[in-house]
Amino acid sequence: MTRLGVIAVHLGALPAGVVLAILMATAFHAADTRAEVELELHDTFIVVAHSHATLLLGVCVALGTLVVRRYGTMNWLIVASWVIFGVHLLSALLPWRPAATTPTEPGVFHALLPPHLWHGYVYVHSAFTGFLALTSGVWTSMLRTLHARTAVGT
Repeated sequence: MTRLGVIAVHLGALPAGVVLAILMATAFHAADTRAEVELELHDTFIVVAHSHATLLLGVCVALGTLVVRRYGTMNWLIVASWVIFGVHLLSALLPWRPAATTPTEPGVFHALLPPHLWHGYVYVHSAFTGFLALTSGVWTSMLRTLHARTAVGT
């Protein structure tokens, strides 16, 4: 593969992961037949953050890892992004508690809060840190691959 091909594959991995995650979220949404539950819960933190952000991070980490492994330049940043994704997934799966006041009027959404203050911070920061580690790992892989190809002369 040429230098331009290596660069294109590495730089296209994360946007491709985002597009794939959006397609998966759309497919899951279209397959949901519980319209009344969907109407009440769609704009809540549970659906938006727990489903879409976690799905996005997982797909991007998996696709970035496939690209990096293809060129044999696995690095500690990619491994760190998997560990951070595990922390993110764990914090997403831990139970969230309802707010102190529960609305009784129809059409009012229920609020869910993290059980501890650190829980929300871990959830949000692990998502950002995971994307940062993954992006840095993919860039490192691209630079190592280009350097190795330049040293060999191909």
